[in-house]
Amino acid sequence: MTHLCLRLRSGQMEKNSKISQIAGKIQPYVFLLPAVIVLLAVTIFPLIYSLNISFRSVTLLKLSHQPFVGLSNYIQIFRDPRFYNALQKTAIFCVALPLQFSIGLALALLADYLPGKGSFKILFLLPMIVAPIAVALVWRFMFNPNRGIINYFLQAMGFSAIPWLSRSGTAMASVVLVEVWQWTPLFFLVLYTGLKNVPLEPLEAAMVDGASRYELFRFVKLPFLKPLILITVLIRLIDVLKNFDLFFGLTQGGPGVSTEVLNLYIYKAGFKWFKLGYSASLSYILLIIIILVSNILVRRFRTE
Repeated sequence: MTHLCLRLRSGQMEKNSKISQIAGKIQPYVFLLPAVIVLLAVTIFPLIYSLNISFRSVTLLKLSHQPFVGLSNYIQIFRDPRFYNALQKTAIFCVALPLQFSIGLALALLADYLPGKGSFKILFLLPMIVAPIAVALVWRFMFNPNRGIINYFLQAMGFSAIPWLSRSGTAMASVVLVEVWQWTPLFFLVLYTGLKNVPLEPLEAAMVDGASRYELFRFVKLPFLKPLILITVLIRLIDVLKNFDLFFGLTQGGPGVSTEVLNLYIYKAGFKWFKLGYSASLSYILLIIIILVSNILVRRFRTE
């Protein structure tokens, strides 16, 4: 009888052990489940839904009527001259990226050689903190041809006022200027942090060998900075290609279509002309462009 009880107890313990093992394996997934549900609701479902309507003729005026049109929306894009104009303006706007990197790197090197100037370095970070749409509205007042502070100083120095945002020749340059002003601090912050974390051993070895400051940067510091540069350039490249806030707040694509970038054109197609299917197709074209450009950039860095 005692032997039977021991066998039953042993069997029960083995069963409880298996249950606890299964529970231990399931537990992480239970904790992840809410996050997965939120991810599916916020990103995966809209992605699939937008892909679906990109193959349909959908308008905001007739949401219940969604006839399947196949690749017609995509074919229409490549016949649309306004799409090519928006693509060209987006490519021109990408000039802001090398400008941000160059100025950010120069400021990082300057701050690296000026130890102890904490307030001087903090000033560089302030533009990055402000919301892009707020930045656009503030700069729009500053660019005002009659009451803007920029033209006020130009006229005080004897120059004539410039219609910054109402002339096609200066409108894109104005938006690029604001973009560079706001996001150069990101490059400065990342590159300055990278410079401060370069190991001392290779620096000291290079200094013993008589390396100049340029050689220290070119052959010692820059190789350590390359992963940080790649990540930051990728983040900013994606933001530049899909920029909307600055153009919406500053020019809304004007004058005419001289500053109508691809993301702004997508917004107009969907919410001004109510062509949701066409707008969704444009969004996927933009997504493909971002993926291709990002892959080319990553492969280039890996090759180097």
